[in-house]
Amino acid sequence: MLNGMADTVAKHGYRGATITEVVRYAKVSKRTFYEEFGDKESCFLELYDRTRRELEKIIIDQSDPSKDDWRDQIARGARAYYQALTIQPLLTRAFFIEIATLSERATQVRRESFDSFANVLLELIEKGRAAHPEIPSRSISFTMAAAILGGMTDVMIGAIENDEMLERVDDLVETVTDLIGCVVTGQFPE
Repeated sequence: MLNGMADTVAKHGYRGATITEVVRYAKVSKRTFYEEFGDKESCFLELYDRTRRELEKIIIDQSDPSKDDWRDQIARGARAYYQALTIQPLLTRAFFIEIATLSERATQVRRESFDSFANVLLELIEKGRAAHPEIPSRSISFTMAAAILGGMTDVMIGAIENDEMLERVDDLVETVTDLIGCVVTGQFPE
């Protein structure tokens, strides 16, 4: 059913998605759907959370500090993240824009997701610092990680709103790489 929700939202956006289409895709009855989720938003939020976990895994897998130079690992993680989000533009729009217009519960799930990503960022920065002690760097606070992530997210939302996500991946990757590098090392790109 989550795949059905993903497919339906990817075609029609959250507002245009219907439970009828979700159950048709999943080949289950509406009764089965309501037994599992209760409503469309519950299914969507479960999909949102599953997608967050998958994206975190992609970022972590692509950001192995033992593989490359620190800047390259940041860029690889950012590129994998942004490229994954370009695959289904309407689904990405729903995850980053439409979710903000839903219920209090959706706001809470969105906040938990944001905090989880900020913690992943903190963990990756500390792994990078440990793997590259030759690079002068500093630990950052959770608040600083959240500020970085907030900036990354806002710039990305602008690209989504202007239907420029696919064209802007390289720019977004470079910006994020420079931003994280500047904050952690105190060195500005040339």
